[in-house]
Amino acid sequence: MENVEPARHLANVEQAAKKEGKPILQETFKTTSRREIMHLAAASLGFLSLLLPESAEARTRNADIRKKIFEKLEELREKDSLSRPKVEGPISQGFGQCSNLQILRAGFHNLSGVIPSDIYTVSALQELYLPANKLSGVIDGSIVNLINLTTLALYGNELTGQISQDIGRLSNLEHLLLHINKLNGTLPQSLMNCTRLTTLNLRVNLLEGELSAFDFSKFIQFRSIDLGNNFFSGRLPANLFLCKNLTAIRLATNRLNGEVLPDIMALQSLSFLSLSNNSLNNFTSAIRILTGCKNLTTLILSKNFYNEPLPGDENLIREDKIKYKRIH
Repeated sequence: MENVEPARHLANVEQAAKKEGKPILQETFKTTSRREIMHLAAASLGFLSLLLPESAEARTRNADIRKKIFEKLEELREKDSLSRPKVEGPISQGFGQCSNLQILRAGFHNLSGVIPSDIYTVSALQELYLPANKLSGVIDGSIVNLINLTTLALYGNELTGQISQDIGRLSNLEHLLLHINKLNGTLPQSLMNCTRLTTLNLRVNLLEGELSAFDFSKFIQFRSIDLGNNFFSGRLPANLFLCKNLTAIRLATNRLNGEVLPDIMALQSLSFLSLSNNSLNNFTSAIRILTGCKNLTTLILSKNFYNEPLPGDENLIREDKIKYKRIH
């Protein structure tokens, strides 16, 4: 199999991170009342240091504004900027003062720089949602202090480094969405402690390792897993098929080999399966097995089974057995 070069592999990452935005200009604050500034603070999640004047006097004034803003925001439990004007620039420190903050959403802006370290001190946080920005740097290991976190959505950024080896301390996680970044390394073994996960999406990164060496069997609430467009190797993980609530699996564009296992027939809720662009073999066996997944409507197996003939058994492709709406 011809694998994707890293530079080309990340082309989608670079493109996905480029979002248009409108800067918060100094003029905004000249014509905005104190009350409106407080509302704007909630809209932009306190990022009022963006593109403000850099004089010493202005820095002092803006620091005082930010201090007052965060004092007002301290009692807020939810901050959502999804329906607000776009914001750009680095995220300010100060979230550590929002001790009751439970939901932080600032996706699809032009936020840049690193994630402020004091966000990781807000222990009440349940949802950290910052996708489709231009955030860079590593995901600090202290993120595991957010033990109440149920959703971690940082996809579509430019984050690098490895997933924390202690991520298993986030035992309440239900949705881990880190796709379209530049993360490397392997799947942390401690991730197996996140037994409440329903959605795992790590697609389009630089992750690697023997996938069959990871124990997926503890994810009994799994609904969807997407590890596509990475560099995982080895055989299809048989223990993944013990997650009987799975409806969608994408392991496409990796370095997987071997055959489709009969164990997959245990996934009677599976409707989407993409294993394309690997080095799988025994096409006839794969089709015979997958006809046992009665709810499968999308099957993508392209760029596998090289130099293998089509099945000779006409019964395998009878209309009453092949019910896929999409097959590639």
